[in-house]
Amino acid sequence: MRLKFLFALFLNFIVIIFITTPVYAYLTNPSFMGFGSFTSNNIKVFRNLAVDGDRLYVFHYKITFTDDLYPDETAPETISFRLYDAAGTLKATFKPYVYPYFNTNGYGDGIGAVYFESSADAPEWGTAAELNIDGWPAYYTGLTAFTYTLLPEDYIDSTTQEDNQDQLKELIFLWCDRLDAIYSDTGVVLKSASDIGNVLSTYGESYFSGVIEGLQAMCPEIFFMQVYVPERMDVSYNMTMGDTFGGRLSDTSEWKRGLEHIGESIGVSTYVVITFLFAIISIAACVFAIKKGWGIEPGAGISALICIAGAILFGNVLLAILMIVSLVAVIAIVWLLLLRRTS
Repeated sequence: MRLKFLFALFLNFIVIIFITTPVYAYLTNPSFMGFGSFTSNNIKVFRNLAVDGDRLYVFHYKITFTDDLYPDETAPETISFRLYDAAGTLKATFKPYVYPYFNTNGYGDGIGAVYFESSADAPEWGTAAELNIDGWPAYYTGLTAFTYTLLPEDYIDSTTQEDNQDQLKELIFLWCDRLDAIYSDTGVVLKSASDIGNVLSTYGESYFSGVIEGLQAMCPEIFFMQVYVPERMDVSYNMTMGDTFGGRLSDTSEWKRGLEHIGESIGVSTYVVITFLFAIISIAACVFAIKKGWGIEPGAGISALICIAGAILFGNVLLAILMIVSLVAVIAIVWLLLLRRTS
């Protein structure tokens, strides 16, 4: 009885395995799988693009099928990229990017990239690292992986951020031209001209931002809308400008001597004389505006501008306070004596 039970349990286990194991349909192997059909600029390695010590491996790949009959399964489902260091240690595994407007499901010609924020995570600079394209065995049979060993000329010699960003910009614009020619029947244009020079088009921004995550921080000049983080400016403050304006009513000023003479003759200070004159001008401006039917607002506005100009020209806080108080008093007097009667 126990043997029958164990045998039935074993059969159930076998059935469950077969039912739950996915079945994949084998695809036709690509007719070509590699890093493009161009003689140069297929693989480049940049550094110090966004932060010091970062690395960007970027390349043009080509995965073609007979008569361009691309599988319904997308390239990220069936194809993978792998980056190894010179010792054969796997550093990164990543997938092709599917751009719907190319109508290739991620196959055909495209751009791939892998980014390392720190040089410690990437293969050693200038070494014979290996970039690999391989198909998943569940979809392909007898498909040989394509491996490329990086050469010294694949590494960008420049170390500064500006030089690396400039060379990355040139490379991306070169690839824009190549992909535009390859996919000319789609109507997709990846690059456009603007008043600041060549930039990525809407299609180009969408495609290359999907391929290279964080591209706008690495190469902002290829985007029409550019984002920069402003740096704080150290500013020291002093009273130089205040002393300059204050000196305009100095003891040697003709204005100062004339106003002092008027003040002495009526027994008040110079600032009281200025304030009194300002009040008269303000009343005249308000009355004139009212008589013209404009209301009190234009006259008060003119008086306020005179008040601001006087405070700036003479640079004295006490004078500015007196003029402001007098302006408020003028508006109140005009309201009580003229406008209140007509309301």
